[in-house]
Amino acid sequence: MASFRIHRLRGKGVSDCASCDGPLFRGQIVAVVGDGDSALQESLELAQHVERVILLVRGDRLNGQHSYAKRVLDEPRIEVRYHTIVEEIVGDDAVQAVRIRGAHDDAVAAVDVAAVFVFVGMEPCTSYLDGFIALDDEGRVPTDDRLRTRVPGVLAAGDIRSGSAGQAASAAGDGVSAAVAADRYLRDGQWPSPLRAWRHDGA
Repeated sequence: MASFRIHRLRGKGVSDCASCDGPLFRGQIVAVVGDGDSALQESLELAQHVERVILLVRGDRLNGQHSYAKRVLDEPRIEVRYHTIVEEIVGDDAVQAVRIRGAHDDAVAAVDVAAVFVFVGMEPCTSYLDGFIALDDEGRVPTDDRLRTRVPGVLAAGDIRSGSAGQAASAAGDGVSAAVAADRYLRDGQWPSPLRAWRHDGA
């Protein structure tokens, strides 16, 4: 997908927030790009506002949690198109269509949509930690099995940590585990030695 189109048309039909922008496209057709939890959840949210959601999936299945996938497949206002690669978001001052290509047959087509909601993966927002905590090769925060970092009192939970499953349910579980570890630290002041083996960072 042409990134310059995404940035140039952001706020003009390109979005990553269904609850924020979905109501603006009431009665219209929109596209969602992605196949994970975020894409499925946002498709379900959009279906409450728009006429139809076209979910464009590069592979042959939905990779989000089973409960989300089932709801998406059962929702009559959501159309799932598998083996579909988005090549371009079309439009000068606003989104007019997406140009797609078949992953198997290379057939190219344009699909008229009023908006494109993009959920094809996330980059961890960790730049603010530069120089404070050593990050892994993906820019995520290495932790031990209790989600503690090398810095006493600092924990990492959810997609930001190394080894995260990238699922909503696992992120919620991380939050609970991190809260328990934080409580223990506040009570006894104990933190693992930096010489101990840490996961995910190759130390």
